[in-house]
Amino acid sequence: MTSRLPNIASSPPPATSTTTTPAEHQRETFIAQYTTRDLILYALGIGCTPSCQEELSYLYENHFDFHAHPLFPLSLLFRARRYSDPPSLGLSEFPPPLLLSSLPSSAVDGEDNAGPILHLSQSLRLHSATPVPLENDDSSGDALQSITFSSPRIISMASHRRGTLVTSEITAFLPSPQNKLLLTSQMTSLVMGRELPHYKEYNPDTLHLAPLSLLKKSPPAPMKCKKTIIAIPPHQALLYRLSGDYNTIHVEDDNEERAKPILHGLCTLGYAIRCVL
Repeated sequence: MTSRLPNIASSPPPATSTTTTPAEHQRETFIAQYTTRDLILYALGIGCTPSCQEELSYLYENHFDFHAHPLFPLSLLFRARRYSDPPSLGLSEFPPPLLLSSLPSSAVDGEDNAGPILHLSQSLRLHSATPVPLENDDSSGDALQSITFSSPRIISMASHRRGTLVTSEITAFLPSPQNKLLLTSQMTSLVMGRELPHYKEYNPDTLHLAPLSLLKKSPPAPMKCKKTIIAIPPHQALLYRLSGDYNTIHVEDDNEERAKPILHGLCTLGYAIRCVL
């Protein structure tokens, strides 16, 4: 059963820019759909276990407090499709169209001197709880919940010794009749080997993500903290990728300097957040 596509208002107008928005950056609308099974599969992908009673609420649909893990919406960035594209039950393409749309076209065209695009950092601000799909009355299959994403907006581009840092912002809305803002997310990518024009839409103080230049400064005094050691199973990347990030670098890596493929950064984030929730 396919849920009705949401009819939402367009995203809020952008803040005043210091320069003109990159002309080649086209604005589109995207939709992501998920089922209760997807919520459970994501929780398993970040290591949630039924031995923890609180985490059982992410894993068991009949739990009295069953709900989506707070980081689940980040997985939808990899599964969202354009409204004009037909729904698909197969594996998502990589790179996913929503994340490609977060970069200027000059960063992803086929120039010979182009290097890889590295996902460096991600922020997430939840404005509303992620809804759990409602069960179908006619038992015709898993219920679908729809989330609408506005087109990513590039908010800064800055030079880096290995290319260009591009920071973009994405907003997502719950479907009608709520039409509520669900999340705001910012992502910084390093476009290797590309010199792109400098651009800044926001004052740096309003960015979720600290500019990488700040990382070179002396860190603040360390805080008292509890140290937690978690062993991540070797198959975890194979499980996490089923939530939408099918980059093959997490399964087979051609870099001989690495002993094994690297784990998804957002999977690592999920493990870290589990320690503080």
